[in-house]
Amino acid sequence: MRHLRKKQIKGQRSGVWALLPKAATPVPEPSPPAAPPPGIERRAFVRHFCDIGALVDSWPAKIENVSRGGLKFVIGRRFEVGTILKVEIASEAQESLSLLLARVIRAAPESTGNWGLGCAFLQEISEEEVQDLLATEAKMQ
Repeated sequence: MRHLRKKQIKGQRSGVWALLPKAATPVPEPSPPAAPPPGIERRAFVRHFCDIGALVDSWPAKIENVSRGGLKFVIGRRFEVGTILKVEIASEAQESLSLLLARVIRAAPESTGNWGLGCAFLQEISEEEVQDLLATEAKMQ
């Protein structure tokens, strides 16, 4: 067996040795929050189910649910996510017209061949306005 010798480093006469930095230990990334169990609502506003006729950019549509933050309707054509749409809802006697602007958040094909579009209002509506829309449905039935 060979005898190992210490090698003297020139220029290091003070006796202080430089230590190499410790290898960085990887920091684990935080895990995403656990998905809530199915059936748990994460919505900011109460969703009211309905069946209200409307015109969406001049296309006939049926509103299936509405909340202060947005609505879902079924329509015969697809709109791209991000598209801003004009939603017109007429009252029973056509004496007044509600006009809402909404941005498409989600587009999914329906089993009927139509498209279900989830939209967020550009400007949140009041609970009173939601109730007025729901009253429109009650008057038309």
